[in-house]
Formats: sequence, C-alpha cells, structure tokens
Amino acid sequence: MKRLLVIFASILCALCLAFGFAACDNASGNQKINYTVKVQSLIGAPLRGVTVDVYDGEVKIATETTNENGEVTFKFKPDSYDVFVSNLPAGYVKPSDASYRTDSKGTPVTVTLNIEIIQEAAPSDLVYQKGDVMYDFTITDTDKKTHTLSTLLETKKAILINFFYDGCGPCATEFPWLNTAYSQFSESVEFLAISTKDNTTQVKKYKSDNNLTFPMFAKNAGSLCDYFYVGDGKKGVPTTIIIDRFGVVAFMETGRFENVNEIISYLTTYTSDDYVPETDYENGGDVGGEDGGEEDTRVLPDTTMPTSAEIAAAASGDGFTVEYKAADAAISGDFAYSWPWVVSEDGESIHPSNSNRGLHNSFATIYFKVSLKAGQMLAFDYKASCEYECDILNVKVDDTVVHRLSGPASKTDSSGNVNFLEEAAWKTCYAFMPETASATTAKEYTVILLYNKDYSNDVKEDTVYVNNIRIVNYQDGDELKNFDQTTTGVDILRHAANTPVGGTALPRYQTYIQPVYNETDGYYHVNSENGALLLADIQYGTYWNSSVSIYQ
Repeated sequence: MKRLLVIFASILCALCLAFGFAACDNASGNQKINYTVKVQSLIGAPLRGVTVDVYDGEVKIATETTNENGEVTFKFKPDSYDVFVSNLPAGYVKPSDASYRTDSKGTPVTVTLNIEIIQEAAPSDLVYQKGDVMYDFTITDTDKKTHTLSTLLETKKAILINFFYDGCGPCATEFPWLNTAYSQFSESVEFLAISTKDNTTQVKKYKSDNNLTFPMFAKNAGSLCDYFYVGDGKKGVPTTIIIDRFGVVAFMETGRFENVNEIISYLTTYTSDDYVPETDYENGGDVGGEDGGEEDTRVLPDTTMPTSAEIAAAASGDGFTVEYKAADAAISGDFAYSWPWVVSEDGESIHPSNSNRGLHNSFATIYFKVSLKAGQMLAFDYKASCEYECDILNVKVDDTVVHRLSGPASKTDSSGNVNFLEEAAWKTCYAFMPETASATTAKEYTVILLYNKDYSNDVKEDTVYVNNIRIVNYQDGDELKNFDQTTTGVDILRHAANTPVGGTALPRYQTYIQPVYNETDGYYHVNSENGALLLADIQYGTYWNSSVSIYQ
C-alpha cells in the first residue's frame, strides 16, 4: 500500500512540474517588449512627422509617426520585424541600399537619411526657416554669370547670401568687412549679395563705386527675397543667410555684423573640416552664434558706484541737485548684470565702468529723478569715443529712449581696422523738454543713462564721458538765445499735438502748434518761419495714427 502511494505521489509531482513548465512557457510566449525606431538626418538632427511602418512578413502590424525627438515606440513579441519609412521631409532621402530590421532583443533601430538639395520647383508660398533643406536655384549676377546652388556646393563648403539695397546705412557699413572676409574665404565660401530694391544697372554701379569683389544681383534674384521673407515690409536689411555644405539653412540673421572678425569667426566654423552642424533648430540658434541657448556668458560686475555726492561733483552742472543711483529692480529686471558708472581719472566727468575692459555684450546704468517745469529742458555734455552705431549711450526718460548717442562715423580698412572719420569731441545733448508740464508746478521724470557695449572689438577709448548735467531755462535765453531758431542746432523731438481729450469729437487734443511755411527753405516750421522744423512720422505710429503705418 505504501509503495502504491509513493508511485502515485511521484506521478502527481511529475504532472505538476510538467504543467508548471508549460504554464511558464506559455506566459513567456505572450510577453511583449518595446521596440524603438529613431529617424534622423545625416547630421544627426531628429526628424519628426515621418511615417514608420512595421511588417511581420507580408503583414503590416503597426504604423506610427515620429515625435519631436524623431522617435516612435512599439510593443511586440520578441522577434525580427521589417521597418519601412515614408512621408519624408523635403530634401531627405533613404540610402538606396539601406534596409532596416529589428532583432528579438528590442535593440533600437536608427534610420539615417541622406540630405540632398531639392531639385523640384520651389512652392510659390515657400518661406525658409533654419534647418530647412534648400531647393536648387540658378541666378544671374550683374556680370551675366550664372550661379547654381547645387553646382556651387560641389566645390564650396558654404554659401553666404546677403540681402541689401543701395541707401541702406548698415549694409554700407558691413560691405567692406564682407569684402575682406571674401578675400580670405573665396576658395571655400561663395558670397551672393542680392538687392531687395535695385535693378541691374543700379547694383552694378553700387558694386563699382564700393569696390566690391563678390557676385551681386538685382532685385529678388531667383525669388530668394520672397523665399527668405526679406524686404518690402518683411524682414529688414541687411539680412544674412549661410547655407552649409549639406545644403541646409544653417544661419539666418537680420542686422549687420558687428565687425569683420565676427564674419570671419562664423565662416571659420562653417568651413572647418570638423564642422558639426546644429541639430536642434527648433530650440537652438546658430552654429557659432549667440542665440543658440548657450549658457549666459555675461560677467557680473566687480565694481561699485561711487556715492551720489562723488558722482555729482564730477557730473552735475552748477545748481543741479539730484540723487544719482545705480541700476536696481525699480528700473531693470536684469540689474544684477548692470555695471555702474564711475568718476573719470581727472575727476571732471563720469563714464561707464564696463568700457575699455573687453566686456563685450555688457551694459552700464545710472539714473536719477529730475523735476522740470514748462520752459525748462534737461541738457548735458558728452564725449563719445566708441564704435559708431555699435556702442550706444541710450538716454531714456520715463522708459522712452529719447536719444541714442555713439562715436563719430568710421570707416573700416582692408585689414579690418576701424578708423574715425573725425576725432571724438565734446558735444552738448539737449536731452528732453516737457510738453505737458505746468509753468508753475514741476513734474518729476526718471532719467536713465544706459550704455550698451556690443560684441565687437574695442575702438579708440571705447567709452563715453558725461558731465555738466543741467537744466536749461530756454525761455530766459541764457543758453539757447531763441530756442525756436534752427541755427541753435538743438536736436530734440516734440509733439505737434498734446493732451488727448478723449472720444471722437474734434478737436482731439487740447494744444496744437501753429505750422508756418517758410518759402525760402520750402519747409513748415513751428510757430514762426524760423522755428523748429515740423516733421511727420509716417512710417510708424503717431498720435493720430497709432495703430498702423502707411505700409500696412
């Protein structure tokens, strides 16, 4: 009997083990694992919106679209599956001999697409963005030579496109720098300068008059002004585009370069043998540029402002009494990076402490509150020995910039050196006059002197000096004699209409100037034939046209 029980127990145990293993094997057979497919460009940029199909033999078992990281994830039983991609962005193609297949371990699959300049016609509504692959184009320059993008990139490492027009001041400033850069990089970079306004004859003359050596083109050659949304109420000029060796729009910036060294720096990056393109155009900026989400490289100030009394001794004119302050939260959300103003070595003026220290991309602030009555005007003397239209002293009154002061006009020589056309000298800035203040009751204004140092190199003394800050009582004739005389050279803007009364009834304002036509010079003046010039702001908003401009 015991022997039968032992045999029965052994059989039962064997059956349990068998069923247990069978159950375990069955569970294992139903288990699914993650399969990730990543689609990227040849330069490693993730491509979103690509359709990924997965096949088990001849049967499609899944379809997904890549996310912003260029990825899709599936869950399948461990096995090998075929992967196919479609709906590729323009300019991206799958290598002809490439195939993609998963393994049974869930190893991620990476699909790398080649980049090719698009040979089909560009859509009429195309507007390029950074990271886009270029459509091929052929344009003819003012010397009747044709330039085709795909052909240029067979021998060049980058293409620089500069949009300009005759009469654009910043364009004229940077063209000598572009000329210098072209002389150094013409073997590896082609320059194409395209006007947004001028015809062939005008561009040809502009090129000759300015001794420019790179190819130049008449208005909207190849519709590229339209495709890059430049000119005619769109982006301003100069606008510069750089197309890298892969045919991708790698750089796009409106505004002139700061100096020839900045251009050379960019081109050195794009022509380098180890050039690594930007791969996050959605979130980043430019290769070698300043807008790419880089860590803030500004330097925190290591200088403190002297006392208000010390500043006043160097900066205030006779009888001018105010409290001078360094930047604080009351006037700037970025005040921690604001450098103070300090007293000059001779004690006769003040200047920003971020000057002459190589502190590019920095600013210095000092402010004070002043009370003015009607018939009074704020003035000061200054000497700007800094780069023209680059390092700027902004004069702000109640958060409105009323003056932008910089050094004398300059010219850059073939070596990239900046030379003043005239020496920096002391001048007077008649900064501000109240338009609505009472003749008997003073009104308080906040005045800010904000010096911005740009990214370019230091020029001359690389600073601006200020002294003799004062109130001018121009009605007394103590300084301006007759303020209405244009011969005084006072450069200060006033509104022709003041104090809106509200509503739609006429008149719309409480006070108006009296325009008087001067038959000698052909201009309207204020209150008399020799009064201040009457100007009409028709490009931007005015008191009577605040919402739109004539171009809208």
